Amino acid sequence: MASHRRQWMNHQIKQRAYYGLIRKPVDQDSVPKSNGDEAIQIESLWVHSPFVGGQNGAPPPKGEDRIKLDNRGFSCHSDLHSDLCVVNKPVKVDKNVSTVYIISYSNQSQVERLIKPYAFQDDQDAMERVSPIRILNEEEDSSTNSSMAPCRFTHEVPAVVFSSGVFTGNQFHEIDEIIIPLFITTRHFRSRLKFVITDFKPWRVSKYRKILERLSHYEVINPAVNGSVHCFPGAVVGLKYHDYLAFNMTNIPGGYSTFDFRNFLRQ
Repeated sequence: MASHRRQWMNHQIKQRAYYGLIRKPVDQDSVPKSNGDEAIQIESLWVHSPFVGGQNGAPPPKGEDRIKLDNRGFSCHSDLHSDLCVVNKPVKVDKNVSTVYIISYSNQSQVERLIKPYAFQDDQDAMERVSPIRILNEEEDSSTNSSMAPCRFTHEVPAVVFSSGVFTGNQFHEIDEIIIPLFITTRHFRSRLKFVITDFKPWRVSKYRKILERLSHYEVINPAVNGSVHCFPGAVVGLKYHDYLAFNMTNIPGGYSTFDFRNFLRQ
């Protein structure tokens, strides 16, 4: 019995490591909020726990996504329904929210990725209304003048970038394809993040403003309004989708469930 339980626990750890989460589940309401001088960095929140059981006394091997994040400061995960990219290095979001620049140096590997930041990508007609985002390296050499536009706004917490272009007016689809993915992707940040919303439609965003305010202590950002460049210590581009109204607890940072989501909505 004890052996079976250990195997089950190891399986849970491996599954959580696959997606990447904080080292242990956190009771969100029991954690004191950080002040501005103690900004939560994306590295500490999206760290991939190491796989358990190194062989012959070797350290436990790391997950592939974690290795990429360590080596490049950038990692993406794609599956049947959704794409999600994580950057644990400083980024700049351009004024049109069409490109996320990873600030890097000339000796670092080149990154280029095109992603549509909407969780449920099975609906091809809906995806036509989602603007793609390019993720690129931009060299920043302190000894020379950078070619990048300067930061107009510098933020101390990570950005989570997603599209509101496919809000349909159908409550089932909006809960399933936007609200649940938002909860799955961001709840473990303990509200220390800023939403950057592409394909911004004010009435669509205001419809779920209370939920957005529960998931983030900050106002949502629509950089296209003032044409400014926003800079962040890291970013998540896209949202995670599991299945119809589904929560796969072992693949959610913090291990949240349908029960946790219902409590979140009732608060």
